[in-house]
Parts: sequence; structure tokens; C-alpha cells
Amino acid sequence: MKKLLFLSLIFVSFASNAQFTLQNENTGNAIVDGSVITVTVDQLQTSIIMTNTSSSSFTIMTEIVSISNTDGSELTYCFGNGRVGGCYTPNPAGTTHNGGDLAPGAATATGNIDLQHSNANPNFTTYPKDYIIKIYATNGGTQVGNSITFTYRYAPSASADEHLFDAHFSVFANAQKQLIIKTEDNVNFAMYNLTGQQVINKDLSAGTHRLSIAKLPAGIYMVYAKSNTKQIYRKVVIQ
Repeated sequence: MKKLLFLSLIFVSFASNAQFTLQNENTGNAIVDGSVITVTVDQLQTSIIMTNTSSSSFTIMTEIVSISNTDGSELTYCFGNGRVGGCYTPNPAGTTHNGGDLAPGAATATGNIDLQHSNANPNFTTYPKDYIIKIYATNGGTQVGNSITFTYRYAPSASADEHLFDAHFSVFANAQKQLIIKTEDNVNFAMYNLTGQQVINKDLSAGTHRLSIAKLPAGIYMVYAKSNTKQIYRKVVIQ
């Protein structure tokens, strides 16, 4: 009886020290507690490789701890290649996912754990959009070993804008306090200040438009325009 108890204590002690590592497959960088993964391109898939560095199997679990500047409807979380689950969306704060079991010394295959932000909701256009995500291991439903909590951040940048958006849309502010918008598509056009307040919202037909911005204070503004096939982000400076 004492021998069985001793072996049980050894197992419990070992299980409590189960360890793993995470790596951003896109960049090759390690993901550690407090890491920030920033994506500037909408719908860019971010893949994570998890490696079980212990000699005991465990179950992969994920928790969306908190979110900001969105409601979780824009995040898709996938466990691929036949793993448990599939793709999940929306992902409001408090959501947990079971990623299946990982054998000792094994690593998840390419594309097993994927994150993807889709900026589909024009009601949430304040940036950055942050998802605080915790990945941890469980044994029989109980967390074992370490956990890693990191931030998955969507923050479109000017360089990403130039990469994504073609010549079918342009916008700039002129010296006459007008916003000049040229678009080859019908779009819903919105502009926000840096506090997230919407200052313009109009449906625009294809063509050239001049909108008065005489009442807007000088500063940097974020433009969002959406057609049936495109989403457009631009930064506009009003002098």
C-alpha cells in the first residue's frame, strides 16, 4: 500500500511539472509569457507550434482571457489536421478550447494551431485590437505545469495599407479643408479620430467626392472604406 502511495505521489509530482514551449511558425520566434504577436494584414493566418518538452502526455487547452476594441467576433481559432475541434468563431472573453492530446516529446504539426483576425465588423475600428490568450496543459481536467499567456494584436499600419490597397481607392486632405476621395467602387466610407470616435460615415458611389472637414481639428485620422469585395484602411493627416 505504501509502495502504491509512493508511486502515486511520484506521478502527481511529475504531472504537476509538465512543460511545453510555443513557437510562432510564421517568424520562428519563441512565444513566452508576455509576448505580443502583432499582425498588420487582415486575415493573415498565424500558426503556432507547441512542443511537449516533458515525458508525459497532456491535453492542450486555450483560453481567451480578455479582448479589447472588438467583441471576439473577428477572431477565428483553429485546430487543424484532424485534431480535436476544428475552427471556432466568435471567441468572446472567457472562451476555452480543447486542442486534443500531445504525446511526450511531440510537437504539433504545421497548421495545427492557427489564429486569424478578420476585420469584418466596421463597428469596431479602434486600434489596436488585442486578444489576451492563455495556452496551458491539463491532465484529467486539471491544469499541470506552466502556462503561457500572450497578446495576439491586430494593428494595421501604413506600410500594410500600401501593400494591400490598390489604385482603385485614394483619399487625402487638401489645404481647403476638404477630404478628396476617389473610388472606382461603391463604398461605405467612415473616418475615426485616434480616440475611436466616428467623425464621418457616408455611402459613396464610384467617382470623386469632396467632403468638408472644416470643423475637424488637426490630427491623424483612420479611414475605413468597404465595398462588396474590398476593405480599405488608410491614415489621413489633417493640418
